Amino acid sequence: MAGDPVDSGRRRRRDPGTHVRLPVEESARPNYLTPLVRVTDPAVEGQQGWQPTSEWVVDDGLIDKAGQLLSDDEKGAIIRHVYDGAAAREGGAAVERYLADHGLRHYIEYHPGSRFLTLQLIEAAVFLGLATALITAAILLVRRRTA
Repeated sequence: MAGDPVDSGRRRRRDPGTHVRLPVEESARPNYLTPLVRVTDPAVEGQQGWQPTSEWVVDDGLIDKAGQLLSDDEKGAIIRHVYDGAAAREGGAAVERYLADHGLRHYIEYHPGSRFLTLQLIEAAVFLGLATALITAAILLVRRRTA
């Protein structure tokens, strides 16, 4: 039922593990292994550039001729410049052409699909170690209070 207060209370409740899991996912997980880097030229004349399929993309963006990663503001300025006016009708091809004309290239940091099991084992070890530490702390705390 849409108006059921019990149901809405269930939806608002969060898994207590979220407070541990999310920081690990967001900050630690991308650093377990050094990601691979791929720099590709813009796709021109209907060519399809390299697209990750089973890879886990850690970071992506654009780099200039000097190899410097463009900021989000710089990428936004390019999009606004390209899509101001008639170029909007051309879709993504206009952006790719602009990138090629200005010497910009695509930059992707990724983990290949073959690393999936390794990453899962590393994360399992992290959580097992954390669980062991918490259980040990709880046992020591209970023993200290009962002594």
